[in-house]
Amino acid sequence: TKKIEAQCSSKIEKQKQELDAAQNALDCKRKHFIIDQEFLEQQSKSLETEIQVTKDDHDIQMQYQNEMLEEVQSEIRILEQRLQKLRGQEQTILDEKQKLVIE
Repeated sequence: TKKIEAQCSSKIEKQKQELDAAQNALDCKRKHFIIDQEFLEQQSKSLETEIQVTKDDHDIQMQYQNEMLEEVQSEIRILEQRLQKLRGQEQTILDEKQKLVIE
């Protein structure tokens, strides 16, 4: 019986060592997983920040382009008004010229 007890005790000790080794390997994998997860979260935050900065830059650029467009459209309206005024003056001059020719 002592021999059987010794064999059982030896087997139990061996299984205990294997279990400890498996637990250590599991703990190690868990630590690596946590490190990888933290790294991916940091990368995700970094990408989100980069996307936001790019979006903000785009918004600023669009706002600037819209302001420039409004400015150009305003200048075009002013030039169109001047052109209308000049056409009116031209017609007045042509009318006066026609009167002078008739007289």
